[in-house]
Amino acid sequence: QQYSFFGEMSLPVLDNVNLQAAVRREEFSGGLGATVYKISGKWDVWGPLSLRGSYGTNYQAPPVGVIPGEVNNAVRSYTIAGGNWLGAQFITDASLVPETATSWNAGAIWQSQGFAADHDFTLIVDYFNIETQDEITQIADPNQIANLVFNGAGGKTTTCDPAVQPLLRRVTFNNGCTVGMSAVGSFASISTAYGNGPGQTTNGYDIQANYTMPLGAGDLSFALTATKVTELTTGPTSLDGVVVSTGDKRLGTLNFATVAAAAPEWRANLSANYRLEKHNVRVGVSYVSAVTDERAGVQYGEFGEDWLTTDVNYLFDLTDTLRLTASIQNLFDKDPPPAQEELGYDPRLGNPLGRTFEIGVKKTF
Repeated sequence: QQYSFFGEMSLPVLDNVNLQAAVRREEFSGGLGATVYKISGKWDVWGPLSLRGSYGTNYQAPPVGVIPGEVNNAVRSYTIAGGNWLGAQFITDASLVPETATSWNAGAIWQSQGFAADHDFTLIVDYFNIETQDEITQIADPNQIANLVFNGAGGKTTTCDPAVQPLLRRVTFNNGCTVGMSAVGSFASISTAYGNGPGQTTNGYDIQANYTMPLGAGDLSFALTATKVTELTTGPTSLDGVVVSTGDKRLGTLNFATVAAAAPEWRANLSANYRLEKHNVRVGVSYVSAVTDERAGVQYGEFGEDWLTTDVNYLFDLTDTLRLTASIQNLFDKDPPPAQEELGYDPRLGNPLGRTFEIGVKKTF
């Protein structure tokens, strides 16, 4: 069961300064609960310029259905074992607690006419900072455990004594452990813990820009949304008393052998849209900056590639309730950036379908 109590307040300090405050109390079954809050404000400095900012806390209970001690089986590609796909077990920690976060942002808003009186221009730039603690995730990636167990030259074991290397207990060997054995072909699976992992810090900039203007009998608009991440770091991680990681800087890397997902520095979308009576044409360009493969050795697609695609969409409103659509996705038939993964690319960054054509009909009642 879950109970929530919420309150908010808006306080106009001056004619051009407004503050808001909100607080929420969450109660969950099992004795879990937290109080979170947010404070924000906006200052209309003059004419087209406004400044805004906020600070708040957040809280996330363990996902519904998570059972302490539960074992989930999967497979993973182990880099140190020649990239072979082997077993992985994720055991839910019995002492799982909610994760918390603090975040703040500060930004500026510019709203004015454009190059002519009937043009409109908006630019918004925000800086954000998000810090999480006790993030609910896998404590250590199976690849990290494998790298610590097979830590000798050429990916070989240096000890078989669990008192020296406690993570040995998490490895299911095919024929037992011997000192000097290679990771390739020597184990079947590795178990790790699902629980409260290290904290993470993320910060960067969000940019939005819009420009609209009349053109002929219709309206032309341009839009830009972009995110520039300037930091993505995680804190130190320990498992079974072993320091698995002293902390990582994961920005701009593929993060294949760690808990994190691929982390490009830039993501952006640019579009041009023309509306004329019942017709609407939109051209959109999407951009994701390249990430490098942080794994040791030479990898396929090691330095990545920028992912730039163009889409074209057309809408025609036959009536107020009937719309025809046509689109070309990935107009220039771009291949996804190469990566040394099972599919030859990272599905979190690119799409393998190439140029695709779609037509549709939408009827509302």
